[in-house]
Amino acid sequence: MATVPTPFDATAAQKLTASQWDAQVRDVLLWLMGNGTNGVFPRCHVYDNTTFVVPHNSATLITFAAEIFDTDTMHSTSTNPSRITFTTAGVYDVEAWFTIGQFTYSVLTLECRLNAGGVVGGGSSIRSQPYDPNQTNMVSHIQRFFNAGDYIEYFITQNHGGATASLSSASFGTRVFARWLAVS
Repeated sequence: MATVPTPFDATAAQKLTASQWDAQVRDVLLWLMGNGTNGVFPRCHVYDNTTFVVPHNSATLITFAAEIFDTDTMHSTSTNPSRITFTTAGVYDVEAWFTIGQFTYSVLTLECRLNAGGVVGGGSSIRSQPYDPNQTNMVSHIQRFFNAGDYIEYFITQNHGGATASLSSASFGTRVFARWLAVS
């Protein structure tokens, strides 16, 4: 869990001491830039480096088998790899990209659920998007506050008459970026 440094909150005519500068100005800026002694602001970039199958007319939980970075233990490749967990409370910017096989779909939906426990009806839906029936790329963008311990999971539903395979690798396909933006 990242500790957000407390920023300096000056009052009229208050002088800034050297220790206040170090702890409440410099350290805050270094933390935000990601190279200070206080670590790096919470963020992760996870992806699925394997192909997965989305069955006909069935919501499929998406897992992420690999990470490019994870600065705040937001993801595990072995325990609940479908989850992005917000270990530090705050406002996050979450962007997800999914690419599946090219077909003409009558239903193609991406759903993001909060604290769902791996079940499409679990938790609460925070974003459900239908896509163009000829689409193969789905992008979801969310900015919202998450409590420490909240997590999100993604589900894809399609209906073209058969199973559909994803297109996945480290450079395209199935991935999620989550970036901490602010305390509240």
